[in-house]
Amino acid sequence: MKAEDELFFNDDPRLSKGFLPVAYSQEIDESLKVFEVLSNEFVLTRINGTVHAYLDRCPHRRARLSLGHCEDGVITCAYHGWRFNAKGSCIEIPALPQGPISEKAKLTVPYRVVEKFGVVFIALERPVAPPPEVKEADLSDFLEGTIAPFEERVSVGLMADNFLDVAHFPFVHRSTFGDSTDDSKAEFQVTRKDHGFEAIYEHWFINREDPLAASGLRPLRQRRRLTYRYFAPLSLTLTIDFLDSGGRNVIGFFLCPSSRDKARVLSKLWRNDLTEESFMKEAVAFEEKIIEEDLLVQRSYRELALPLNPSAELHTTADRVTTTFRRVLKEFLEA
Repeated sequence: MKAEDELFFNDDPRLSKGFLPVAYSQEIDESLKVFEVLSNEFVLTRINGTVHAYLDRCPHRRARLSLGHCEDGVITCAYHGWRFNAKGSCIEIPALPQGPISEKAKLTVPYRVVEKFGVVFIALERPVAPPPEVKEADLSDFLEGTIAPFEERVSVGLMADNFLDVAHFPFVHRSTFGDSTDDSKAEFQVTRKDHGFEAIYEHWFINREDPLAASGLRPLRQRRRLTYRYFAPLSLTLTIDFLDSGGRNVIGFFLCPSSRDKARVLSKLWRNDLTEESFMKEAVAFEEKIIEEDLLVQRSYRELALPLNPSAELHTTADRVTTTFRRVLKEFLEA
């Protein structure tokens, strides 16, 4: 197979067999909210506290379901008033008051919808891998921060690749944190996991946020451990352990393939080194600056595709994690 034949695009239908992040839990209420996933629009709503998802199309005349409304757990189409229960089955047709109602009169639903750590995931088909895990999200000593969701003309594959890459730090992130360390020759310990992997790297960095270092009670140059985790197909986390000053930061990065040329990005923070919500707001604002720096590069790609064939690109030893990502993603797609 030629290298050009192994390009991963946002709308790859094989992503249907994975848990795809669609929205934050806080975005979903009793109204009908529309989100695009793999070039299909889905309606998400909350019924009796549980999030449900439906293809944004009434089975009668294919009108947009989102034009209707949801009340008391019943969705009503705005076109002809057909009504559907939470499972998607039609329970009333005004033009057919005596029934019977065909079993085909039902909404199209994904295979499964789950909520985890404030993120809604959907699997359009039977999933071959479980949803991601973030154990810190359940610990009481961690504060949680949420980056505002955004949709951009970017590749989910290239965005995931960028998240796992540390060699770009000194160049792309010069205005935020890139001058605190040089990771262009980072050597990670990579361990394969079921439908993913873990990559660990310890290094020295300049910790300007440590108050004891600022006062001279602790060296400014300190040790830090980075642990990247990839959960196929499009969820990632970075755990940062400050080995000298103490504390743990976790960054969650969740990518939704909206369409061939668009992606929706969700990101959350969990930190146990902050004592006030105001500090978390500052951390969120800083993370948003970092993401904006990354987007300057990501928006510039002419072709929104990730090569899965190693021969399509050049690689260095610093690319071990991102080449592993390509390999594991390819295995998921071919499963």
